[in-house]
Amino acid sequence: ILLGFLFITGFLVIPTALASIFLYFLAFQVDHYVIGNLDFFAIVLSLLIVENERPGIDDLIGMPHYSPFKRLKSLVPLIMRLGIGVSMVYLAIYEKILNPHISEIIVREFGLMNVFPVSPAMWVLSVGIIELVIGTFLIVGFKTRLMSAVAFVVLSGSFFYFGEDVASHITLFGVLAVLFITEGGALSYDKKYSKSC
Repeated sequence: ILLGFLFITGFLVIPTALASIFLYFLAFQVDHYVIGNLDFFAIVLSLLIVENERPGIDDLIGMPHYSPFKRLKSLVPLIMRLGIGVSMVYLAIYEKILNPHISEIIVREFGLMNVFPVSPAMWVLSVGIIELVIGTFLIVGFKTRLMSAVAFVVLSGSFFYFGEDVASHITLFGVLAVLFITEGGALSYDKKYSKSC
C-alpha cells in the first residue's frame, strides 16, 4: 500500500520502482503463481525506464533524479506487451487448461451455462483459448491496438459480471491503455508489417 501511495503521488519514483521490483522477485521465490501478475512487474519496470516525475511530488520539490535506463524508453511497449501477454498465456494454460476444475466451479456458481448453453468444461476451455490467443497476439505485437481493446472489454465485462474488485487489477487496465495508445512498439509484428507497406 505504501509503495502504491508513493507511485500515485509521484514521490521517490525511482526508489519506489526499485523496491517494487525487488518485492516482485521476492514473491516469485515464494510462489511462482505471481507470473500471473507479470503485468505489475512490466508497469513498474516501465515507470523506472520512463522516469517521468510529472505530475508528482518529485517534480514539485525539484528532487534530483537519474535513471540509467532512460535510453531504453523505446522498449516500453515491448515490456508492456510481454508483461500482460505472458500473464494471460500463463493464466490460460495454468488455470483453464491444466487446472480447469476451479474455473468450472465459477462457471457453475454464476450460472454461465444459462448465458451460453454449453458444459462448464467447454466454457472453461473456450475462455482459456480466448485468453491464450489474445495473450499470444499481444506478445508478438499482432494487431496490438485491437487486441488491447478486446482484452479491455473482456476484462471489464468479467470484472463487473463477477463483481470482482477492479482496483486490484488496475495495472491490467493501465497496461492495456498504454498499449492501445502506443501500439506494438519495437520488435512487434505491427511495426514490421507497417514498415513493409
